Amino acid sequence: KDFDGTPGEKAYLLGFRLGDLHIRRRGYVIGVGGGTTKKDQVILFKNLFKRYGNVYIGNQDKRSAWHPAVNLNNSFDFLLPKHKTIPNWIMTKRQTFLSFLAGYTDAEGNIGCYPRARLKIASYDYALLKGLRRGIKKFFHIDSRLWMEKTDRRTHNKDTLSLIINSAEPLFRLLNILGPKLRHRKRKQDYLRTIKTLYPRLHIRE
Repeated sequence: KDFDGTPGEKAYLLGFRLGDLHIRRRGYVIGVGGGTTKKDQVILFKNLFKRYGNVYIGNQDKRSAWHPAVNLNNSFDFLLPKHKTIPNWIMTKRQTFLSFLAGYTDAEGNIGCYPRARLKIASYDYALLKGLRRGIKKFFHIDSRLWMEKTDRRTHNKDTLSLIINSAEPLFRLLNILGPKLRHRKRKQDYLRTIKTLYPRLHIRE
């Protein structure tokens, strides 16, 4: 079936695609696939695409990973490009940027208390993370920091870049805006737990 979503839905799917999905054209269809050991990620994949095509899940492989897949029609050609930077049409409006941020966070993000509350989005796509940082500053007036983490060169070609927000008040504000847009079950649970942890601290300060 044709894609019939809003610009926000399109932005979310693109964010999730750039973080977690593999896309390729197969004749007259667009093949979408992923690989994950997390059941919540499989459920999210199915929920995102089941109305547009038949989603195949299959069994776990030797690494305990699922490889969900679906064939979509050409109305999903916006998913084909592997963008190096966030497209301009997303960066011009608050709501489309927020939806893109939610999709990318569901794919690559981590929310929790370790013991300090934190939102962390880690990726090898440096330009995308820098774009997220600019958008968060532009639309929500919240500062974040970028942190380069060394990785094992035997398994990775480059280091991981992480976008981090761990100051209590800015993080609380952002999660209240971002949280309702998240669709990944664990991500939503972690956001709610983190909000509950942060609120008493901020309330005491007031």
